[in-house]
Amino acid sequence: MQENDILIAFTKLVADETENPSLSLGVTDKPHEVEDWDSILNIQLIVAAEKHFGIKFQTSDIATFRTVGDWVNCIKGKLGN
Repeated sequence: MQENDILIAFTKLVADETENPSLSLGVTDKPHEVEDWDSILNIQLIVAAEKHFGIKFQTSDIATFRTVGDWVNCIKGKLGN
């Protein structure tokens, strides 16, 4: 799976969880810049991303998530791309 495909899929996950179908994310976006992205949503996204991509995050992975790009790169690495 290519980075852009992961970004699109992850954006859809965030859009679904925030109930904002028009949401657009870029790799430099930070969670605090996205309306309704709080600590509860962060947990929901971890679970949703693990289920959607068939991966498991480690606590050390989650600690590095500062931007959407960090999520995308981690997912990409776990998918072996």
